[in-house]
Amino acid sequence: SSARGTGRNIDEPSELSWLEKRHEVPGLGVEAAVWQLGLAAIIFASFWANIIQPHLYVWLLVAGLLGAAAFLHFKMSTPSEAQALRSMLDGALAAARDGLEARYRIGDVDVSGWQIVGPVLVASIFLGAWVLGWALLLAGGCVAWKHRDQLLELSQGMCNNLRSTAQDAGQRRNHR
Repeated sequence: SSARGTGRNIDEPSELSWLEKRHEVPGLGVEAAVWQLGLAAIIFASFWANIIQPHLYVWLLVAGLLGAAAFLHFKMSTPSEAQALRSMLDGALAAARDGLEARYRIGDVDVSGWQIVGPVLVASIFLGAWVLGWALLLAGGCVAWKHRDQLLELSQGMCNNLRSTAQDAGQRRNHR
């Protein structure tokens, strides 16, 4: 059971697959496998071809306005407020990473989050940006369903507050 007379066992690969070889991304200092770099390239191509490039001037305007707003917010807020915002952003990034690494069960198949996101982004390259829109709506609906009790409690509180505000305004108007 040797492979072409080299003395190696066929069942034991001598090196990693080319997809599993790790490379460092220049400028970022992040080391990733070739398949991860390929997925990142597909994600970038998907967003570029379907969302950014057709309306580049709009995205530049939005990015400039959001950047200016963030700059002003960080400069004009107190250090404790800025630290709270930074920790909230770090928490959101950690939650996104956890969601991509989490395992989900779809029927009889066990998949991770990145295995769901990757094909959706590949499909959006060929089918257009509307695929991303529907995927985001579906993801938002799943999150809303998961937290439906909290959302119902929040909406009831808002409705009660609106009702009491309207009644107070009506009573003030009748007293005049």
